[in-house]
Amino acid sequence: MDPLRSLPVMTMPDAGSAPLSDGQSAKLAEEFEAVFLATMLEGMLESARPKTMGGGSGEQMFVSLMGAEIAKEIVRSGGVGLARSVEAQLEAYRR
Repeated sequence: MDPLRSLPVMTMPDAGSAPLSDGQSAKLAEEFEAVFLATMLEGMLESARPKTMGGGSGEQMFVSLMGAEIAKEIVRSGGVGLARSVEAQLEAYRR
């Protein structure tokens, strides 16, 4: 299972559409950070799998879901700083 399927769908408004409202930039930035972290975490969990998980048909799905949930929790806890940088860029784009 693809870890990105369990994350929110990110959609960026078209240039001709209404500008981002207050709070939308932060939400988009946090979603981006969660997708980025989930991708990194899945790779880390894949490499750790032989030591931590026993195998089986559901293992790949579990690794994807676990990576996505860990990423969401990292973002909810303040993240790694990526969301703040992305939000600043979105706000600059908004002006």
